[in-house]
Amino acid sequence: MVKEAVQLLVDIGLVDVILPFILVFIVMFGILQRTKVLGHEPIKTRKLNALVAFVFGFIAVLATNVLNAVNVLMKYFVLALVVVLMIALIFGLAGGNLAKGKAFKWIAAALFVIAILLALSELGIIDRERFYTLVLPILLIAAVIGGIAYALAKKKGGEGKKEAPKKKEEATGRLTGEQLEKGARDVE
Repeated sequence: MVKEAVQLLVDIGLVDVILPFILVFIVMFGILQRTKVLGHEPIKTRKLNALVAFVFGFIAVLATNVLNAVNVLMKYFVLALVVVLMIALIFGLAGGNLAKGKAFKWIAAALFVIAILLALSELGIIDRERFYTLVLPILLIAAVIGGIAYALAKKKGGEGKKEAPKKKEEATGRLTGEQLEKGARDVE
């Protein structure tokens, strides 16, 4: 029953037409809203941005080369997103705090760059043989060296730091309320 329903959606064109249209529409609408290229009035601009994004979505669906590229990119982006979420889950279960460090953001960015490069190689824009024999090993070696350098810099930076003041007032040089009370008692 479920298999038949999914096959019906595929036959209608959900995967090949509707999802790429929605993706292009949302991305274009978001970019136009954020950059405010078409104006600063909220209501008028939102309608105009939606219209332009709608047109771009239809153009992307009508151009079969673009549609094929969007489908390939979606496949690799979803894979990269799943890997990033799994890494975040592993960090969270290990007790790491993703909000403090920049390492997770760099890992996520590197995975998305690799996903884009893999999609470009599958589309034939990048020579596949050169990509797997030259570009990918260089990227992996650079990632390993960058990770080692980051770990060493973080370790070295932690040893040489002076102990920071514990209170905000001490860091600014202002006296705290407790210090003022103690000074007033000492004067009496």
